[in-house]
Order: sequence, then C-alpha cells, then structure tokens
Amino acid sequence: MEINTQTSWSKYAIWTIILFWLAFFINEKEWLKQNVVWDVIFYYGYLPAKFIFHDLSLKFTLTDVNKFHSLFIPELAPNGGLVIKTTMGLSFLYAPFFLIANFCAKAFGYPVDGLSMPYQVGLMASAFFYLIIGLVFIRKLLRLYFDEVTTALTIIGIYFGSNLLWYTTGEALMSHGYLFSITAIYFYLIVKWFERETFLQTFLLGLLIGLMILIRPTMVLLLLPFIFYICQKNGSISNFLKYLWERKWKFLLMIFICFLVAVPQLIYWKKITGNYLFFSYNEERFYFNHPHILDGLFSYRKGWLLYSPLMALSVFGLFVMKNKVKDFKIGIITTFFISIYVFFSWWTWWFGGSYGSRPMIDLYAMLALPFAASIDFFRMNKKRFYFFIPIAAFLLFLGAFQNWQYKHGLIHFEGNTKKSYWQNFLRTTMGENWWDNIERPDYDSAVLGIESVVKVGNHRIGFDWKKYENPIHPLFPTVILNSDNLYSSSLKIPLKDLLDLKADMIYFNAFLKCEESIKIEDVFFIFSFENDSGVVSITNRDLALSNNIKISEWSPIEVKMKVDSTNFQNATFLNLFVHKVSKSKMIFKDYSITYNVLK
Repeated sequence: MEINTQTSWSKYAIWTIILFWLAFFINEKEWLKQNVVWDVIFYYGYLPAKFIFHDLSLKFTLTDVNKFHSLFIPELAPNGGLVIKTTMGLSFLYAPFFLIANFCAKAFGYPVDGLSMPYQVGLMASAFFYLIIGLVFIRKLLRLYFDEVTTALTIIGIYFGSNLLWYTTGEALMSHGYLFSITAIYFYLIVKWFERETFLQTFLLGLLIGLMILIRPTMVLLLLPFIFYICQKNGSISNFLKYLWERKWKFLLMIFICFLVAVPQLIYWKKITGNYLFFSYNEERFYFNHPHILDGLFSYRKGWLLYSPLMALSVFGLFVMKNKVKDFKIGIITTFFISIYVFFSWWTWWFGGSYGSRPMIDLYAMLALPFAASIDFFRMNKKRFYFFIPIAAFLLFLGAFQNWQYKHGLIHFEGNTKKSYWQNFLRTTMGENWWDNIERPDYDSAVLGIESVVKVGNHRIGFDWKKYENPIHPLFPTVILNSDNLYSSSLKIPLKDLLDLKADMIYFNAFLKCEESIKIEDVFFIFSFENDSGVVSITNRDLALSNNIKISEWSPIEVKMKVDSTNFQNATFLNLFVHKVSKSKMIFKDYSITYNVLK
C-alpha cells in the first residue's frame, strides 16, 4: 500500500491531539476541578505567596495552618524558616497564565486566593499552551531525520500510547508535560545551533538548560546528548577541544544565562534558610547502591514498559538507529541508561501515587528519535511492516486504554500487583475483591533504604462491622451527605475487639460519587478515639488527598489506620464516620472494613 509521504500527516497528528485535549477539557469540566494538588502545591506555591500574600517567607500560613493547607505545605529549615520543597522552575512557566488569571479574578469578582476558577482555567491553559509548543517542536525535530508518515506515527504513538497522555490531561500541571515540551525545543535547537551559532540560539539554549534543571535537577543529565552531539560532529577529541576553545565566549554566555535562571532560587534559599544551596527533601535520598531498575521498567507496581508498552519501540530503536540519527546515537544511549539508573535509585523508585513511571516522560522528546527509527526499520521491509502493524496497534490501544483505566480507578495509583493487574486487564469494571490484591508501599521502610518496599502481611480479612451498628441510627447500604446532613452515622467499635484480632492495619473501603470536584479539606474520614471520660483524640483522613476522586462517577476510596498507635492504648472505643465540609452532595455505597495481620 503506497502512502503519500508529502501529505502533512504530522500536522494532522498534532491537530488530532489538540482536538482530543479540548474535548477532554470540555467533557471533564476542568474549570470546576481543583488541579492544585499533590506536587503541584509545591511547584505553584511561589506564585500566590509572592503575588497574592506578598510574603515568600510563608509566615502568614502560621495564623491558620488548615486554611492555607491547600496552597502551601512548607518544609522546616534548620533555622526555623518555612521553605517550599521544590525548586521554582515550573512557577516560571505558570507565571504568565497565573498573572492573567489573577487579573481576571479581581476584575470579575472571583476569590483572589490562587485556587478559584480563573486560576484553574489559567493553569490548565498553560498546560495546553506548552503541549502545543512541544508537539510543534517534536515535529520539527523528527522532520530533520524522518518523513511525514514516520513523524506522524511517532507523535501519535508517544502521545496516546504512553503515560504522557495522562500527564497532559488528568494531571496536566505536574512537571512532566512541561519538560516534554522544553526538551523538544532543546533538542531541535541543538541541531540548529550547530548549523548556525547565532546569539539568539545561544541565549535560548542557556535559558532552556537553566529551566530544565530548575524544574527538575536530574535534568542535568540531558546535557550529555548535547556534549556527545558536538563530539560526534567533530570526530576526535582534539577537534572537540579545538571547537570548544574557538567558541568559548558562546559557551560562557550559555553558562551565564543558565546561571541567571537559577539566581532567583539561590536568593530565595539564602533569604529563607540562610544558605544559597539548600536540600529541602530532608531524609529523602538516592540509594545508588541499590537501584530498582527492573522494578522501574517492568514491575506491576509502576513498570514503565507495562503501562506505556508502545515505548518499547524507543528501547528497540536504540539498537537500530544506525546512521539515521548517528550524531545523537551515543548521547541518547548513554543518557537513557544513566537516567534509568538514577531515576530508579530514588528512595521511592515508584515516585508516589502516579500512573506508570512518570519521570521517564522527561526523556520522551529524546526517545522520540529512536522511536521513529524503529518505525522506519519496520517500514523498510513489507513483511516486517505487516508483522509490525497489528502488534503496534494493540500496544497503542493498550496504552491508551490503561490511561482510561487509571482515570477510572481500575489501576491503583501505587499498589498494583500481578493479581490486581490481571484481574482488571482490559476490563471496564472492577474485578470482584480487587482491593484484596492491592499492596500499598511502606514509605517508612523505603526512606531508610530497606529492600522490602511494601507491607508484608497476610491476605486482608473481612471485619464484621454490622454487629456494631447503632440500631437507632444504622448504616444504610447507601449514605447521602448534603448541606443538611454533614455527618454519616458512626460505627462504635470496642478497641479490645480489634486488639484481640492482632490486627496490624485496618482499612475502610467504599465507593464515592459527588456532583462537584472535591477539594482538599472538603470531606474527611474520621477516626475518633474515646473512653469513659469522652473523646481522647481524633485523626482525620482527607479523602481528596488520599484518593483519586472523579466527578459524577463512582470512585473507589480507601483510608487506613495502624492499630499499634498510641491512640489504641489510651482509649476504649473507636468511632468511624465521614464528615463533609463542602456544600456539594456526596453519596457513599458498598463500604467495607478489612484488616491484616503481620506475619
């Protein structure tokens, strides 16, 4: 079958992605959602602190910690300063859209709080804008080496067949989609800069390198393809050194611009912590003596190639690039293997609650070149191509479908196992007792570098909660919370009954449906401990923080409590109930209580 390689197939591919993104934005009513959650709180916090509260020291948050928890979760520096955990690179990219949103919030009467609708729309618009820029430049980069068909197939394959899809839609404000776009421009400029070393291109390369590193410091690894590209172009070490010397002022300018990008961060750290350089991750660290490379690539928990299966073409392409992208070949191969070693040496090699191995997205602009080389390899031979088409089509479908499954809670955000994965494989509904096969990571052990990164426990055991129902206020199969009913009925369980079971952890599971997006601190699951003198203590679990809750869909929720806590020693009864703060209607159903016992 002949394909017209002169048709702008790659432009059609980009338009397909743009239309898909807009349809997602409208269908999911993204303007109603609270997208400043999880790591985005850290990336984004610099902007409201500076332009709304006018205090980067965050001292104002001490007046009401609960009020500001949705925007700021600072770390405590040794000198007592409140420091934002991540670097400010992503705030630079958010900034133009934030400032427009801030103006609109004031002009149209929305709360000027950094979280109201104008800010949500503005931030999502930034994700859309940078995605388009990234797609344009990835096309420009690929067209330097490949025809329209291969370029189009690469763009469609990487977007819909990988976790890039989720990190430009469902969690679009995370760093990965932005880094994909910046690195696409960066790789294109490497080629163009070598062809013609203009002042503008030198400035832009320095700016991009500075931004990449400021967003995610491990991106310093992407200097390697640039260095190896120059080496390959010059052919020998002596020519390479001569090349550097002849262009020393350009390289010094590039380094200077890169440093300028980092200056605001250095000043911020000095002002808040007393040091120009500050590590805000406390006990978190890399364990280079014990990397989890195979886990990071293939595990059911977060295996990159399990949840982005079509990206196997990038790995295969490392070996078939040959002369197609020869100047980048050594740099790409070296960077890929060093990167997976570094990424999967991090104490949480699974990178918390996420879809697939999210740090790998930061390499996708680079990996687009071997991905395209693989497609070319199969296209060169008809028999190979006909063999390749159904396999690639299935892997593309599987990658896109698993994105959909993750969105609907059919792939767990951090606890998938072999059993739970295959139980929901290609399913649109949850398998029976699926939760029983989930194994949550043990973060306390992982941060210490202990090899076992999950809780070692027996199969979960069902707990007969019905016998503890209050006959006057029983728990019904469905619980509806609204503006007139802010509390569910509670279960009052004698702690002795739990201790006699020798339970290690108790779990509360249910399905939740809500009409509006749930924000942080909108709804809590309450563990209330009491004795004969009254309530001893209360522990809250914020459902918006601990679960991935969708609008107008039944979302599985889970909260847990360790049984050997101090509370269990000082109280007689445990009351379990849900407390809703927001005005929106919420419905709970199919709830259950389980526990496990340590071996």
